Amino acid sequence: MKKLPKDFPKNLLTTPFRVDYEIRVPRYTDLEIDGGKGDLSITGVEGSMRVSFIETTGYVEVVGGTTSVTIGTGKLDMVFGVRGWRGRSATVNVGSGELNVSLPSNMSAEIDATILKTGTITNELPDLIPRDRKVVFTDRSILAKAGVGGSSLKFIMGDGTMKLGRLTAPL
Repeated sequence: MKKLPKDFPKNLLTTPFRVDYEIRVPRYTDLEIDGGKGDLSITGVEGSMRVSFIETTGYVEVVGGTTSVTIGTGKLDMVFGVRGWRGRSATVNVGSGELNVSLPSNMSAEIDATILKTGTITNELPDLIPRDRKVVFTDRSILAKAGVGGSSLKFIMGDGTMKLGRLTAPL
């Protein structure tokens, strides 16, 4: 570290600081992001993504590529198919907090949504059908097929609320 000037205010030496990054990458890029605490927003990327955060308020648009998102605590909005979705697998893990998943109405996928400890799943997708007729949807577990099935989408929550909803068209 460079030496500070003698007239540098002493009260600023112990002041907390913050670093914000805004990174633009080409559309067809694979991402690997390891973050600590802070906000996250990923839009317009069609490559594979691996994202890990300790604590965040995040927004992730999934267009294509394999996706793996792990969040310790916080709120995460996962949006599939904003610009058309080319189905690949996705795994989303949230330790505690809130997970909102938006899926297009014409999606074909195998959906596993699970609450491990405490919390509830709100299912606002009327077209989901159970993969096994003997296994019913509960407020803590949904094993479903959307459309004719296909790509695997796994949503796992430790403690908190999960909402499965329809993708709404932008205004």
